[in-house]
Amino acid sequence: MLSSGKRQVLQFLMSGDLLCNLEGRAQVWSDTVEVVGHAVLCTLSAAGLQKLFDENLRTAHQIAEIHVAEKRLLEELIMDIGQQSAFDGVARLLFELFAREKQRGRAQENRCHFPFRQSDIADALDLSSVHVSRTYAELRETGLMTIDNRWLTIPDLERVARRLDYEPASLQVRPLF
Repeated sequence: MLSSGKRQVLQFLMSGDLLCNLEGRAQVWSDTVEVVGHAVLCTLSAAGLQKLFDENLRTAHQIAEIHVAEKRLLEELIMDIGQQSAFDGVARLLFELFAREKQRGRAQENRCHFPFRQSDIADALDLSSVHVSRTYAELRETGLMTIDNRWLTIPDLERVARRLDYEPASLQVRPLF
């Protein structure tokens, strides 16, 4: 929560994503995490994490790579918020969430389960839920994307990539652990 009382969504963690505090300074995590759907959470103390790193350098490198990639993606999101229209921001975020599910083998051709609410998308992009609702309607009317009963459908991935002005291969997906 921001001091104004507004919520700011900084990340959408999905099954297979790593949630960790590598700062090492805080005994209590200052961030809030909300689970939408089923989740399994494993905790590891700082000493346990250090032992894991000492015993397996490859794991340490993988976690560091994930942490760096998350930071880069968060910086890109922050820069994009003020630089694109609501339509492009919503479309890009939905496209990236779809691509992450596809990377993990959880997309069925052109659709995937989509547990997030309009308010989650709104809070990530600093929009109102009403604006996101109107953007969803516009995405549906243009045939680019639909969200129905918690399923995101993108009939033509290449068309969406062209509309958003980037190559599908350049999509920044998160490394898997």
